[in-house]
Amino acid sequence: MNPLLGIPIAPPTSLNPEEDPINGHEQNVSVGQTGPGQTGPIPNDLQYACTFELPVPRDCGAAAANSCDCNLADQANNRPLCDYPNPGTDGIQRYAKAYPGLRHLEVLRGVEDNGIVASICPKNTAPAAGLTPDTDPSYGYNPAVASILTEIGRRIGGQCLPRELTPETDPDSDRFGLVPCTVVEAVQSNGGACTCDATKGRTPVESSDVRRAVRDELAAHKDCGGETNVDCDSFCLCGVEQLEGAELAACQAGSKDPNIYGYCYVDANQGIGDPALVQNCPATQKRLLRWVGDGLPANGSTMMMACFGSSL
Repeated sequence: MNPLLGIPIAPPTSLNPEEDPINGHEQNVSVGQTGPGQTGPIPNDLQYACTFELPVPRDCGAAAANSCDCNLADQANNRPLCDYPNPGTDGIQRYAKAYPGLRHLEVLRGVEDNGIVASICPKNTAPAAGLTPDTDPSYGYNPAVASILTEIGRRIGGQCLPRELTPETDPDSDRFGLVPCTVVEAVQSNGGACTCDATKGRTPVESSDVRRAVRDELAAHKDCGGETNVDCDSFCLCGVEQLEGAELAACQAGSKDPNIYGYCYVDANQGIGDPALVQNCPATQKRLLRWVGDGLPANGSTMMMACFGSSL
């Protein structure tokens, strides 16, 4: 019984290539010869992790033998990929398959939040009615690519915030749009001196409580301490300045000036900043802290943000 779908696994005698919506059905796996070091015959194929319909069926009689799964010699396997309209001849391959990607998943699990998992078997191999391959979000590998672009955009452009902050909302105030936040950039110094360059929007973190909290958070995320062999005190901690005045307005308007260093708060629901900057955020998270300046955040850094705001 498939634990996800709650349906029985389709047997190798099935003639329905979609009886099991994940991998069609089982196949009669041929058994290979016993070789050196083997205790017995071994199967010559694996259970498919998934199958999907080919946009254009492949005539195995016209294709090279090594590029088709439904040759005459494979007919006894009853693969869920194949159709044999003329017994005794090569068949038609109507489906493609993928094998289990256990090693790939192990690597992606190891890189944790830096990994994006997607199936090699596309959900749709033809665009939905009225859509094109470019506009159908479920076509081919569009879901995987969209997830990658979303993650890259989130990290480069700023992360959408689930909670609303409490900025200055008086448009006549010189603090309009400023938020009560402390932002710290943590970079491993690798034995070098810790330098916080004020001309690049960075200042030393004076508060011992903030420094301790950041290092505790780094340890909690296994960036240091424990079995990492990385000393949490080896991280250089610099506060990132919140922009003010004309630079703040430029940041909130979408400026990408590489010579402006710092961050600003954008909140479409409170009328702060250009709403286009948060148009890709979920409806309940139309807000973010936005970074500007060449090299901010620093490559390989971890950004920590502590802000006062309304409760979740």
